[in-house]
Amino acid sequence: MCDARSILLHVRCSHCLKMYQQDLPIPAGDEVPLDGEELIESAFVRDLVFRCPKCEAVYAEIVAFKIMEASRAA
Repeated sequence: MCDARSILLHVRCSHCLKMYQQDLPIPAGDEVPLDGEELIESAFVRDLVFRCPKCEAVYAEIVAFKIMEASRAA
C-alpha cells in the first residue's frame, strides 16, 4: 500500500470531448486504489460529479489516473 494524499484523474468530457484534469483527495482512512479496477469500484470515485470547464457538461469518462504520493519530511 502506498502513502498517497490524492489521485489525479485525466478526464474526457463526453459532450465536447475536451480533456481536463481533476484532483481527487483521498479521504482519511480509505485505502489507495492500486489499479484502475479498484479505482472505478471505490466509493469516492463512484459518487463524483464532473463539470467540464469548457461546456459545463456533467458527464465524463476517466481515461487515466495517477496516484500522487504524499511528500515525506526528512
